[in-house]
Amino acid sequence: MNNLMTKSFLSYAELKKQALDEPSADLEAANAGHTTTPAEEANLSQFFEEIDIIQSEIETVNGLLSDLTLLHQESK
Repeated sequence: MNNLMTKSFLSYAELKKQALDEPSADLEAANAGHTTTPAEEANLSQFFEEIDIIQSEIETVNGLLSDLTLLHQESK
């Protein structure tokens, strides 16, 4: 059993080392010198506004789910 775990860990460590050595593995490094244009900024702003709306809707649905779960428990 220990032998299997050791082989698995060594394989994982080797894959991780290979991934770190590859220059294409780091996507942020590829875009390090990229600046955003005003159009991109506007798109991102709109995107994050939509995320905020969705998050508030999720909170509302979670509240309704909690209420429904509580009512279901009380009806038992």
